[in-house]
Amino acid sequence: MPELTDKVFLPIPIVVLNVFLAIFKFVLLSAVGACFAIYAKYGGEYAKSVGWTRSAGYLDMTKTFWNTYNRKKVPGTVKLALAVGLFTTLGASFLDKGIASFVTLTLQPGPPEKEVIPSRQFAPDEAVYMKFAGWNSVVPSNDNPVNTMRRTLNSSIAIHDRTDGYTYTPVISSDYNVTCADFEVQFLGEQLKTGGCGSVDLGIVGETGAGPGQFLTTKRSHNRWSIVMSSQFPGMSSYTMQDTSLGVGYRTSSRGCELPENYIHGRYISKTWGISDFPRASTLKCFLDDGNIAVMAMTTTRLNLDTEKRYSEVVDAMFAKPLDEMLLAMKDTIKIKILPPTPGQPSQNATRAEIWIEVRVINSTIDIHICGSAAPLNKELLEIGYECLYGTINVLQFRAPRNERIAQSLGSPFENFGLASYMTLEYVPNILSDGTFDPVSPEKMRNDTADMTKYMAELGYNFYADFKGKTLYIQYDVAKLRLGLEVPFWVIVVAGIILLIGLCVWQLTHWLVGSPHTSSLYSIIRARLASKSNTSVPKLMRFRFQPLMFEDVKLLPDEAESGCEVESDVVSIYKAESKYEAESDDDSEDQTNKTRGDRAV
Repeated sequence: MPELTDKVFLPIPIVVLNVFLAIFKFVLLSAVGACFAIYAKYGGEYAKSVGWTRSAGYLDMTKTFWNTYNRKKVPGTVKLALAVGLFTTLGASFLDKGIASFVTLTLQPGPPEKEVIPSRQFAPDEAVYMKFAGWNSVVPSNDNPVNTMRRTLNSSIAIHDRTDGYTYTPVISSDYNVTCADFEVQFLGEQLKTGGCGSVDLGIVGETGAGPGQFLTTKRSHNRWSIVMSSQFPGMSSYTMQDTSLGVGYRTSSRGCELPENYIHGRYISKTWGISDFPRASTLKCFLDDGNIAVMAMTTTRLNLDTEKRYSEVVDAMFAKPLDEMLLAMKDTIKIKILPPTPGQPSQNATRAEIWIEVRVINSTIDIHICGSAAPLNKELLEIGYECLYGTINVLQFRAPRNERIAQSLGSPFENFGLASYMTLEYVPNILSDGTFDPVSPEKMRNDTADMTKYMAELGYNFYADFKGKTLYIQYDVAKLRLGLEVPFWVIVVAGIILLIGLCVWQLTHWLVGSPHTSSLYSIIRARLASKSNTSVPKLMRFRFQPLMFEDVKLLPDEAESGCEVESDVVSIYKAESKYEAESDDDSEDQTNKTRGDRAV
């Protein structure tokens, strides 16, 4: 049962909606007429005229109301009934238009069928990191990476020969068992967290390692560490963190796989402090020899500093509040110096950089914050004293049902599968009207990274990249698009209730009140003439205005015939009423004259 706020798709053509709205309007107007039939029976002498005036249309109702409003002898309840009749008829006439305004003509997929679709891709031969060309997507500022991944897998990048009029949705499944979510963690070979069913190695790609006495590790809590190191870069006369990237490796007893940071070296050479690279993400899936699947996802962002004293100012301006504990801890860690400059060895000083690291491990999520000082020559050329990186990593190992359809298409058993997929994403910042941007949120980075890992796990064996054959295999739910109507469920409920009540009121009134109150003036005259002539009631009768006649029977006397006998009972009744009104007028005139005479005397 859908919620009232949900939208329901009805695979019906719009002509069916038009027929329903026509019936809805007919029943609603009939129900309003039935209510006035009840009023006609119990509302007094003027009540029937209200119903007959309503049947004449809006213009006649408006004129009648206008002419009746100032007549004092007409009861106020009758005037109110006439006004209610006008506005309820108008409301009932336009209610179907209101329902139609909530209905949207849309396309929705029909019942899906599973289909494995291979697509040829390009990848350089013997590449260090296997990745198909074009798999770098953009995440809008108001979106999340999982939606971007879905769109990428549903685009022409993955489906070259897609058929128009069909949807392709990658098959996902929550039917997977997590076999490892607790890992030991190392940074540049330094053991931080022990225990676990797998091992995660963190490193700085491009760094050659610290010398003796140049690596200081401090355990801040059971899951957080601070590291300070002074690293040498032989042969490099100028160094910054822009020349390195964060690398993550995952190892088990059977196999390991590596995920590099989605970072282009030297992409931004900025002389100003602040954000230098907005969040960028990458994700990797490996099929292991023991039947497990390992998924890793990483998101990083970077910022520049001119001096270490600028760190607090930059972090406060660039990151969302409240500040993450890793950022707060770095405010103190970055002040630590473990190795003073070497006197008399300027070349060694020029190739040495101070690096500060904060690491935190929470279940399968690893947060890392790195700040590195630039070599002296770079400080002079670029005016950049420090560059910092904030990153979050999520790792998961699991087992999932195998997809034999892909194995058959590939012509190889899953035991021989290797590296499965690598995808990169880049966030687009939300630029505000004053030229600034929304602060970077470490919490959102963590949540998005975990969502990416979960989505890759849900894809399981249904998404496989054959780098040797340069072919991508994805199993889709393929569904044909159907044209239909999308309606809020509450609109369906309200329309159904109104229609049911209208039918009940209409039918019960005809059954309980009956004629002549439910009949029109034409039906009453027709029935009276038919009873006098002892013939069946015709569907239509001949009518003339001069004189006013139905089937050659006068309804009202002409002025010249006033006071003449007419055979029709309808006319006789009218004449009797007219005579009564005339006598009443004469009596009133005599009474007025008498009063005037009395006053004269």
